[in-house]
Amino acid sequence: IQQISHEIRTPLNAISGFTQVLTMPGLNLPENERLDYSERIQDNTRMLTNILDDLILISNLEGKTELPQSEPSMPLAIIAGAIEKASPFVAKDVTLDSKCEMPETDTIMTYPNMISTALSKLLDNAAKFTQQGSITLCLSLDGDKLHFSVSDTGPGIPADKKDFIFERFTKLDSFTQGAGLGLSIARMVAEYLGGTLTLDTEYKQGAKFDLIIPFTPQA
Repeated sequence: IQQISHEIRTPLNAISGFTQVLTMPGLNLPENERLDYSERIQDNTRMLTNILDDLILISNLEGKTELPQSEPSMPLAIIAGAIEKASPFVAKDVTLDSKCEMPETDTIMTYPNMISTALSKLLDNAAKFTQQGSITLCLSLDGDKLHFSVSDTGPGIPADKKDFIFERFTKLDSFTQGAGLGLSIARMVAEYLGGTLTLDTEYKQGAKFDLIIPFTPQA
């Protein structure tokens, strides 16, 4: 709680401050300013909600010992959903692409919601640090495993930080929004599903993460 108190107080203070301005008696705000303040309240509310959702997710993952029932899923649909969810948060000068090396109609038994959670965290991380260039989500088969990769053209991550970045509340840039939980949660999900999440230290154009998840072919 001490470690994230600043990340919680910042959006709370913004919500409180802009709400007071909007409700101040006798203040005749121009419509564009009113809309701007309303959008800032919504953005900070979303930020605060995300932090609380992350904490709840961590608690749930730590308390689970058995995997839920897998379900039939189309890998292409998982990728498309992740891209659609991430697109509003990508900078205007950044191209968001996806590549799927599996047939469009392939259906497998896996955990689409949890995989989507991990991919969302990886794409959100890429969007925060990539201001120009591209972000690419790829999927290929690696034996009986799904190999997802998220690569970007951002500033990259030093090789000596390849494990440090997965620790909770870790932020290489203290000025970046967020509580430093995204990558930690993504790795927790990967390990919970019997997979792995690693940083590709050979990739030099930015940062690249490899998410490997086992799956079962549909009978």
